[in-house]
Amino acid sequence: MKLRLVSALTALVVTAAAPPASAQVDVPPLINYQGFVTDDSDIPLGQGAAANYDVLFQIYDASTGGNVLWGEQQTVTVLDGRFSVLLGNGIAINQSIPNGSLADLFAPGDLSVEQAFLGITVNQEGQSGEPELVPRQQLVANPFSLRAVVADAVADGAITSDAVADG
Repeated sequence: MKLRLVSALTALVVTAAAPPASAQVDVPPLINYQGFVTDDSDIPLGQGAAANYDVLFQIYDASTGGNVLWGEQQTVTVLDGRFSVLLGNGIAINQSIPNGSLADLFAPGDLSVEQAFLGITVNQEGQSGEPELVPRQQLVANPFSLRAVVADAVADGAITSDAVADG
């Protein structure tokens, strides 16, 4: 079965850097991903009745080829072509594909990701072997997460308790 991903909406919901321990906030290390998928005849999957598919999600460092930086598998319910998942809630695909925290993957440091592309493979439940859908979707920041770049630039110890308002 040849499938097509017609459109997708992504929102990056990971932290750019962990705040200082005294201001630590638990931010879910998840990415919300929604899509619309059809078969090769442009008929939406799950047309008229919800259907489950085994979906592989993999993050690469390139739009084609490249290295797999992270991956997971989820059983996804598709209805009239539409699906919604939280990346980071799945299970490891296999031992050769990294499956750590998405927050770690996108945190600044030696392994910092400059570009990230999401590859998706949709298989009938309990089956495998379908090709990855093309093109891969580039993951980009939502507007408010771009503000976090400012926090990365603050020097250690630059903000003291005197600078923070009470109440």
